[in-house]
Amino acid sequence: MSRMHLDLSGQTDQRAVDALLERAAGVLGLDAETLTLASTPQDAKRACSAAGVSITDDRAALGVLGVDEPVDAKNVTLIRIGPLHAPVSVVILDDGVRRGGVRSALSRPAPMLVEAGLDSLRPAARLKARADRDARYDQLERAADVLKDVTGVLEVRIEPDGLAIGAAPEGRQRLEAQLGLRGRAHGALVRFDVADVAGARTLVDWLGAQDRSRRATVRRTT
Repeated sequence: MSRMHLDLSGQTDQRAVDALLERAAGVLGLDAETLTLASTPQDAKRACSAAGVSITDDRAALGVLGVDEPVDAKNVTLIRIGPLHAPVSVVILDDGVRRGGVRSALSRPAPMLVEAGLDSLRPAARLKARADRDARYDQLERAADVLKDVTGVLEVRIEPDGLAIGAAPEGRQRLEAQLGLRGRAHGALVRFDVADVAGARTLVDWLGAQDRSRRATVRRTT
């Protein structure tokens, strides 16, 4: 009878890490040595900060679609390869000395994260990610059309991680009071995170229901 070995350490085999780096490098057209693996974008940013490295091209919000654009060797680029629930990421850094500092501040990602990254880079998964992005954008455009009609809203921008709304104080109040929306204040903007197409559809449905209710109330009051 053969003896089975059950690994309960939770540590990823280096061969799996190398496979993920090689696959990512192949898609990007880069040398795998320039890529460093991190469990999450936040871990990557902390490690870069600890090593005195500034990320100059942050594509984390784009997910795996961040690999579609060419990488400038002059930049320090961050790309989230995995999905939101398993956000394994890569830092692309051409300087070996600084890259060593970043790597020393990171631990090896868990097996589940590495597997998720490998799956996300498959051609079929990347095609699906592009289709989801296009569907999400279409839904966000519909949401933007409703929000632009709110008095006091000055602009609505679609961004990789959701919507950014420029609004006067009265516009912010109406977003909350009339449409039930409360985002994150960011300078002159209010941001709403909409991570995927399902979230975008939910937002459109919510805005449609709230807007119909608001218009009906106005008509009844008149």
